[in-house]
Amino acid sequence: MDDLDLPELPPFAEGRYHPLLGTDVRIQVWADDQATAQAAEQAALAEMVRLQDIFSIFEPTSELSRWRRGEIQHASEDLLAALREARQWFVEGDGTFHPASRPLQERWRRAASEGVLPDRAEMQGMADRLQELPWRKDPLTGSEEQVGDCSSADLNAFVKGWIVDRAVEVAINPPHEAERVGVNAGGDLRHHGSGTWRVGVEDPLHPSDNRANRLCMVGLSNAAMATSGFARRGFRVGERWFGHVIDPRTGWPVQHLAQVSIVTPDAGSADALATICGVLAIEESLALIEGREGCECLLVDATGGQHPSSGWATLTLDELGNVGASRGAGEGDTRGW
Repeated sequence: MDDLDLPELPPFAEGRYHPLLGTDVRIQVWADDQATAQAAEQAALAEMVRLQDIFSIFEPTSELSRWRRGEIQHASEDLLAALREARQWFVEGDGTFHPASRPLQERWRRAASEGVLPDRAEMQGMADRLQELPWRKDPLTGSEEQVGDCSSADLNAFVKGWIVDRAVEVAINPPHEAERVGVNAGGDLRHHGSGTWRVGVEDPLHPSDNRANRLCMVGLSNAAMATSGFARRGFRVGERWFGHVIDPRTGWPVQHLAQVSIVTPDAGSADALATICGVLAIEESLALIEGREGCECLLVDATGGQHPSSGWATLTLDELGNVGASRGAGEGDTRGW
Protein backbone atom coordinates (compact mmCIF):
# COMPACT_ATOMS: atom_id res chain seq x y z
CA MET A 1 0.00 0.00 0.00
CA ASP A 2 1.35 3.41 -1.03
CA ASP A 3 0.26 7.01 -0.45
CA LEU A 4 -0.50 9.69 -2.98
CA ASP A 5 1.69 12.73 -2.41
CA LEU A 6 -1.01 15.38 -2.07
CA PRO A 7 -0.20 18.97 -1.05
CA GLU A 8 -3.09 19.29 1.42
CA LEU A 9 -1.68 16.67 3.80
CA PRO A 10 -0.82 17.88 7.32
CA PRO A 11 2.93 18.51 7.66
CA PHE A 12 3.75 16.04 10.47
CA ALA A 13 3.42 12.28 10.20
CA GLU A 14 4.04 9.26 12.39
CA GLY A 15 3.99 5.76 10.97
CA ARG A 16 5.12 2.41 12.36
CA TYR A 17 4.63 -1.33 12.03
CA HIS A 18 3.53 -3.37 15.05
CA PRO A 19 3.14 -7.16 15.48
CA LEU A 20 -0.55 -7.41 16.41
CA LEU A 21 -3.63 -9.52 15.68
CA GLY A 22 -1.51 -12.28 14.20
CA THR A 23 -0.07 -10.00 11.51
CA ASP A 24 1.95 -6.81 10.97
CA VAL A 25 -0.17 -3.74 11.65
CA ARG A 26 0.77 -0.42 10.09
CA ILE A 27 -0.55 2.72 11.76
CA GLN A 28 -0.03 6.08 10.02
CA VAL A 29 -1.09 9.39 11.51
CA TRP A 30 -0.81 12.95 10.18
CA ALA A 31 -1.29 16.05 12.33
CA ASP A 32 -0.32 19.72 12.50
CA ASP A 33 2.46 19.04 14.99
CA GLN A 34 4.76 16.11 15.68
CA ALA A 35 3.68 15.66 19.29
CA THR A 36 0.05 15.22 18.28
CA ALA A 37 0.96 12.77 15.52
CA GLN A 38 3.04 10.67 17.90
CA ALA A 39 0.44 10.73 20.68
CA ALA A 40 -2.37 9.77 18.30
CA GLU A 41 -0.35 6.89 16.85
CA GLN A 42 0.44 5.58 20.33
CA ALA A 43 -3.19 5.93 21.40
CA ALA A 44 -4.36 3.96 18.36
CA LEU A 45 -1.77 1.28 19.11
CA ALA A 46 -2.80 1.08 22.77
CA GLU A 47 -6.44 0.65 21.78
CA MET A 48 -5.59 -2.20 19.42
CA VAL A 49 -3.51 -3.94 22.10
CA ARG A 50 -6.32 -3.53 24.63
CA LEU A 51 -8.92 -5.00 22.29
CA GLN A 52 -6.62 -7.81 21.18
CA ASP A 53 -6.37 -8.82 24.84
CA ILE A 54 -10.18 -8.99 25.00
CA PHE A 55 -10.87 -10.93 21.80
CA SER A 56 -7.98 -13.37 21.43
CA ILE A 57 -9.14 -16.99 21.30
CA PHE A 58 -5.53 -18.16 21.59
CA GLU A 59 -4.98 -16.56 24.99
CA PRO A 60 -6.86 -18.54 27.68
CA THR A 61 -7.05 -15.53 29.99
CA SER A 62 -8.68 -13.21 27.42
CA GLU A 63 -12.19 -12.06 28.19
CA LEU A 64 -13.62 -13.87 25.17
CA SER A 65 -11.90 -17.12 26.16
CA ARG A 66 -13.28 -16.86 29.68
CA TRP A 67 -16.75 -15.98 28.33
CA ARG A 68 -16.64 -19.04 26.06
CA ARG A 69 -15.99 -21.21 29.13
CA GLY A 70 -18.92 -19.63 30.98
CA GLU A 71 -16.69 -17.97 33.57
CA ILE A 72 -18.04 -14.43 33.04
CA GLN A 73 -21.48 -13.39 34.21
CA HIS A 74 -21.23 -9.74 33.15
CA ALA A 75 -19.23 -9.12 29.99
CA SER A 76 -17.58 -5.79 29.22
CA GLU A 77 -19.26 -3.31 26.91
CA ASP A 78 -16.62 -4.03 24.26
CA LEU A 79 -17.29 -7.77 24.28
CA LEU A 80 -21.06 -7.28 24.36
CA ALA A 81 -20.89 -4.88 21.40
CA ALA A 82 -18.85 -7.35 19.34
CA LEU A 83 -21.09 -10.31 20.24
CA ARG A 84 -24.14 -8.24 19.32
CA GLU A 85 -22.66 -7.24 15.98
CA ALA A 86 -21.61 -10.82 15.23
CA ARG A 87 -25.16 -11.98 15.93
CA GLN A 88 -26.53 -9.31 13.60
CA TRP A 89 -24.19 -10.40 10.80
CA PHE A 90 -25.22 -14.02 11.42
CA VAL A 91 -28.83 -13.01 10.78
CA GLU A 92 -28.06 -10.77 7.80
CA GLY A 93 -25.79 -13.39 6.23
CA ASP A 94 -28.56 -16.00 6.39
CA GLY A 95 -26.19 -18.76 7.42
CA THR A 96 -23.14 -17.68 5.41
CA PHE A 97 -21.54 -15.84 8.35
CA HIS A 98 -21.24 -18.05 11.43
CA PRO A 99 -19.11 -16.89 14.38
CA ALA A 100 -19.23 -20.34 16.02
CA SER A 101 -18.26 -22.57 13.10
CA ARG A 102 -14.73 -23.28 14.27
CA PRO A 103 -15.41 -27.07 14.46
CA LEU A 104 -15.63 -27.09 10.66
CA GLN A 105 -12.19 -25.50 10.37
CA GLU A 106 -10.77 -27.95 12.88
CA ARG A 107 -12.19 -30.93 10.97
CA TRP A 108 -10.60 -29.72 7.75
CA ARG A 109 -7.27 -29.18 9.48
CA ARG A 110 -7.45 -32.79 10.66
CA ALA A 111 -8.25 -33.89 7.10
CA ALA A 112 -5.17 -32.04 5.86
CA SER A 113 -3.04 -33.67 8.54
CA GLU A 114 -4.33 -37.16 7.75
CA GLY A 115 -4.41 -36.64 3.98
CA VAL A 116 -7.96 -37.99 3.73
CA LEU A 117 -10.99 -36.01 2.56
CA PRO A 118 -13.90 -35.95 5.00
CA ASP A 119 -17.18 -37.45 3.90
CA ARG A 120 -19.66 -34.88 2.60
CA ALA A 121 -22.44 -36.40 4.69
CA GLU A 122 -20.28 -36.03 7.79
CA MET A 123 -19.61 -32.36 7.04
CA GLN A 124 -23.26 -31.69 6.26
CA GLY A 125 -24.19 -33.23 9.60
CA MET A 126 -21.72 -30.97 11.40
CA ALA A 127 -23.08 -27.96 9.52
CA ASP A 128 -26.66 -28.89 10.38
CA ARG A 129 -25.78 -28.88 14.07
CA LEU A 130 -24.51 -25.31 13.71
CA GLN A 131 -27.69 -23.79 12.30
CA GLU A 132 -28.49 -21.92 15.51
CA LEU A 133 -26.19 -19.40 17.16
CA PRO A 134 -25.39 -20.44 20.75
CA TRP A 135 -26.08 -16.97 22.16
CA ARG A 136 -28.93 -14.51 21.85
CA LYS A 137 -30.14 -11.14 23.05
CA ASP A 138 -31.58 -11.33 26.55
CA PRO A 139 -35.08 -9.83 26.19
CA LEU A 140 -34.99 -8.49 29.75
CA THR A 141 -31.50 -7.02 30.05
CA GLY A 142 -30.54 -6.48 26.40
CA SER A 143 -27.30 -8.34 27.09
CA GLU A 144 -25.97 -11.33 25.13
CA GLU A 145 -26.78 -14.58 26.93
CA GLN A 146 -25.48 -18.06 26.20
CA VAL A 147 -28.14 -20.56 25.14
CA GLY A 148 -25.84 -23.33 23.96
CA ASP A 149 -22.23 -24.45 23.77
CA CYS A 150 -20.19 -21.28 23.15
CA SER A 151 -16.79 -22.97 23.43
CA SER A 152 -16.27 -22.52 19.67
CA ALA A 153 -17.30 -18.85 19.53
CA ASP A 154 -14.79 -17.07 17.28
CA LEU A 155 -15.21 -13.44 16.22
CA ASN A 156 -12.17 -13.37 13.93
CA ALA A 157 -14.32 -13.19 10.79
CA PHE A 158 -14.96 -9.51 11.50
CA VAL A 159 -13.33 -8.41 14.74
CA LYS A 160 -9.97 -7.50 13.19
CA GLY A 161 -11.70 -4.88 11.06
CA TRP A 162 -13.79 -3.89 14.08
CA ILE A 163 -10.58 -3.25 16.04
CA VAL A 164 -9.15 -1.23 13.13
CA ASP A 165 -12.23 1.01 13.25
CA ARG A 166 -11.78 1.69 16.93
CA ALA A 167 -8.10 2.48 16.53
CA VAL A 168 -8.94 5.07 13.87
CA GLU A 169 -11.68 6.57 16.04
CA VAL A 170 -9.33 6.94 19.01
CA ALA A 171 -6.82 8.81 16.83
CA ILE A 172 -9.29 11.23 15.21
CA ASN A 173 -11.38 12.04 18.29
CA PRO A 174 -10.41 14.23 21.28
CA PRO A 175 -7.94 14.65 22.81
CA HIS A 176 -5.75 13.86 19.77
CA GLU A 177 -7.91 14.88 16.79
CA ALA A 178 -5.45 13.74 14.14
CA GLU A 179 -6.32 15.10 10.72
CA ARG A 180 -5.50 11.99 8.74
CA VAL A 181 -5.20 8.37 9.85
CA GLY A 182 -4.65 5.07 8.09
CA VAL A 183 -4.49 1.59 9.60
CA ASN A 184 -3.57 -1.57 7.71
CA ALA A 185 -3.97 -4.79 9.71
CA GLY A 186 -2.82 -7.50 7.35
CA GLY A 187 -5.13 -6.40 4.54
CA ASP A 188 -7.94 -4.96 6.65
CA LEU A 189 -7.63 -1.26 5.87
CA ARG A 190 -9.26 1.97 6.87
CA HIS A 191 -8.42 5.51 5.79
CA HIS A 192 -9.76 8.73 7.33
CA GLY A 193 -9.10 12.33 6.35
CA SER A 194 -7.51 14.05 3.37
CA GLY A 195 -5.57 12.34 0.62
CA THR A 196 -5.93 8.85 -0.81
CA TRP A 197 -4.35 5.52 -0.03
CA ARG A 198 -3.33 3.48 -3.06
CA VAL A 199 -4.10 -0.19 -2.55
CA GLY A 200 -3.01 -2.89 -4.97
CA VAL A 201 -5.43 -5.79 -5.50
CA GLU A 202 -3.48 -9.02 -5.89
CA ASP A 203 -4.06 -11.50 -8.69
CA PRO A 204 -5.13 -14.57 -6.68
CA LEU A 205 -4.15 -16.99 -9.43
CA HIS A 206 -0.62 -15.57 -9.52
CA PRO A 207 0.03 -14.51 -5.90
CA SER A 208 3.24 -12.60 -5.48
CA ASP A 209 4.65 -9.53 -3.81
CA ASN A 210 5.77 -8.43 -7.27
CA ARG A 211 3.75 -5.38 -8.26
CA ALA A 212 3.38 -6.73 -11.78
CA ASN A 213 0.98 -9.34 -10.43
CA ARG A 214 -1.87 -6.98 -9.57
CA LEU A 215 -5.36 -6.92 -10.97
CA CYS A 216 -5.82 -3.21 -10.37
CA MET A 217 -5.07 -0.36 -8.00
CA VAL A 218 -7.76 1.17 -5.79
CA GLY A 219 -7.85 4.66 -4.33
CA LEU A 220 -9.14 4.47 -0.76
CA SER A 221 -10.39 7.76 0.71
CA ASN A 222 -12.47 7.95 3.91
CA ALA A 223 -13.34 4.30 3.46
CA ALA A 224 -12.31 0.80 4.43
CA MET A 225 -11.32 -2.27 2.46
CA ALA A 226 -10.95 -5.99 3.11
CA THR A 227 -9.73 -8.70 0.76
CA SER A 228 -10.18 -12.41 1.34
CA GLY A 229 -8.09 -14.58 -0.96
CA PHE A 230 -8.10 -18.34 -1.08
CA ALA A 231 -4.71 -18.92 -2.73
CA ARG A 232 -2.46 -18.46 0.31
CA ARG A 233 -4.65 -19.85 3.09
CA GLY A 234 -6.40 -23.17 3.05
CA PHE A 235 -6.11 -26.93 3.36
CA ARG A 236 -4.06 -29.34 1.27
CA VAL A 237 -5.66 -32.77 1.51
CA GLY A 238 -3.54 -35.24 -0.39
CA GLU A 239 -2.98 -33.66 -3.79
CA ARG A 240 -5.99 -31.32 -3.63
CA TRP A 241 -6.05 -27.72 -2.43
CA PHE A 242 -9.08 -26.16 -0.75
CA GLY A 243 -9.38 -22.50 0.23
CA HIS A 244 -9.83 -21.57 3.89
CA VAL A 245 -13.39 -20.22 3.52
CA ILE A 246 -15.92 -22.90 4.46
CA ASP A 247 -19.63 -22.61 3.73
CA PRO A 248 -21.25 -23.00 7.18
CA ARG A 249 -24.37 -24.33 5.47
CA THR A 250 -22.60 -27.37 3.99
CA GLY A 251 -19.33 -27.70 5.88
CA TRP A 252 -17.45 -27.75 2.56
CA PRO A 253 -14.84 -25.22 1.38
CA VAL A 254 -15.95 -22.69 -1.21
CA GLN A 255 -14.62 -23.58 -4.66
CA HIS A 256 -16.28 -21.12 -7.06
CA LEU A 257 -14.26 -18.08 -5.95
CA ALA A 258 -10.58 -17.23 -5.73
CA GLN A 259 -10.79 -13.81 -4.07
CA VAL A 260 -13.20 -11.21 -2.71
CA SER A 261 -12.39 -7.50 -2.25
CA ILE A 262 -14.90 -5.26 -0.46
CA VAL A 263 -14.88 -1.47 0.01
CA THR A 264 -17.22 -0.03 2.65
CA PRO A 265 -17.36 2.97 4.99
CA ASP A 266 -16.02 0.93 7.96
CA ALA A 267 -13.55 -1.93 8.31
CA GLY A 268 -15.74 -4.18 10.46
CA SER A 269 -18.41 -4.27 7.77
CA ALA A 270 -15.80 -4.83 5.06
CA ASP A 271 -14.48 -7.83 7.00
CA ALA A 272 -17.92 -9.35 7.56
CA LEU A 273 -19.08 -8.75 3.99
CA ALA A 274 -15.89 -10.30 2.62
CA THR A 275 -16.77 -13.43 4.58
CA ILE A 276 -20.40 -13.44 3.42
CA CYS A 277 -19.59 -12.71 -0.22
CA GLY A 278 -16.90 -15.37 -0.10
CA VAL A 279 -19.66 -17.94 0.44
CA LEU A 280 -22.61 -16.64 -1.59
CA ALA A 281 -23.01 -17.24 -5.31
CA ILE A 282 -21.51 -14.43 -7.38
CA GLU A 283 -24.89 -13.07 -8.46
CA GLU A 284 -26.11 -13.05 -4.86
CA SER A 285 -22.99 -11.25 -3.67
CA LEU A 286 -23.28 -8.56 -6.32
CA ALA A 287 -26.95 -8.00 -5.45
CA LEU A 288 -26.07 -7.73 -1.75
CA ILE A 289 -23.34 -5.15 -2.35
CA GLU A 290 -25.41 -3.13 -4.83
CA GLY A 291 -28.09 -2.83 -2.16
CA ARG A 292 -25.76 -1.33 0.47
CA GLU A 293 -24.91 2.36 0.35
CA GLY A 294 -21.22 3.15 0.01
CA CYS A 295 -20.24 -0.45 -0.78
CA GLU A 296 -18.41 -1.83 -3.80
CA CYS A 297 -16.75 -5.14 -4.54
CA LEU A 298 -14.55 -7.07 -6.94
CA LEU A 299 -15.12 -10.83 -7.05
CA VAL A 300 -12.61 -13.08 -8.78
CA ASP A 301 -13.91 -16.52 -9.71
CA ALA A 302 -11.91 -19.74 -9.69
CA THR A 303 -10.90 -19.32 -13.34
CA GLY A 304 -9.69 -15.74 -12.85
CA GLY A 305 -12.80 -14.06 -14.24
CA GLN A 306 -13.51 -10.69 -12.62
CA HIS A 307 -16.97 -9.60 -11.47
CA PRO A 308 -17.02 -5.97 -10.26
CA SER A 309 -19.95 -4.12 -8.73
CA SER A 310 -21.36 -1.23 -10.76
CA GLY A 311 -19.28 1.43 -9.00
CA TRP A 312 -15.98 -0.42 -8.68
CA ALA A 313 -14.47 1.35 -11.69
CA THR A 314 -14.88 4.71 -9.92
CA LEU A 315 -12.40 3.52 -7.27
CA THR A 316 -9.64 2.35 -9.59
CA LEU A 317 -6.55 4.41 -10.38
CA ASP A 318 -4.28 4.58 -13.37
CA GLU A 319 -0.49 4.58 -13.13
CA LEU A 320 -0.53 8.34 -12.47
CA GLY A 321 -2.98 7.97 -9.61
CA ASN A 322 -6.01 9.41 -11.41
CA VAL A 323 -9.24 8.12 -9.90
CA GLY A 324 -11.56 6.25 -12.25
CA ALA A 325 -9.06 6.47 -15.07
CA SER A 326 -7.97 2.85 -15.33
CA ARG A 327 -9.67 0.50 -17.77
CA GLY A 328 -11.17 -1.33 -14.81
CA ALA A 329 -11.39 -4.89 -13.68
CA GLY A 330 -11.80 -7.41 -16.42
CA GLU A 331 -10.69 -5.12 -19.26
CA GLY A 332 -7.32 -6.22 -20.50
CA ASP A 333 -4.08 -6.20 -18.56
CA THR A 334 -4.78 -3.37 -16.12
CA ARG A 335 -2.31 -4.48 -13.46
CA GLY A 336 0.23 -2.81 -11.27
CA TRP A 337 0.06 -0.02 -8.75
